[in-house]
Amino acid sequence: MKKCYIDTNVLIEFKGIAQGKTTRSEKLIIELMLQDIEPVISPLVIDELLHITSRDLDTTNKIIVIKLGLLELLGLPNIHIVNPPTTKTSQLKVIKYMQRYNLKPRDAYHLLTATHNKVDYMATFDNDFNKVFQSGFIKQFKEQ
Repeated sequence: MKKCYIDTNVLIEFKGIAQGKTTRSEKLIIELMLQDIEPVISPLVIDELLHITSRDLDTTNKIIVIKLGLLELLGLPNIHIVNPPTTKTSQLKVIKYMQRYNLKPRDAYHLLTATHNKVDYMATFDNDFNKVFQSGFIKQFKEQ
């Protein structure tokens, strides 16, 4: 089965569905299901999503909202959580990706995690990955 690494920005937009909006992320995730492509996230994606979701909340509701958001994410059909590599030498690839593709550290770490787990596609709305996609190193997954 092919795999697609879902970047945090896709999931942030996906949360807008609850307000009745049809978003490009909704179309993208539906397209993944239709093509039988496994959606993949990492602990870094979860961390970023929880941070962004919670930063403007008051402390009374923060934990409840965070938990509901995480349950919603984990409830996506066939979603899998993958880990980054843990060897010392593999961590140096982050620097290599930053230099080669002009990525910020977190983006390079997403790329490291995706490539380590042999994903076929990356779903992101972040234009910082354009150089990665143009190189053919990993393919960008777009809704049809």
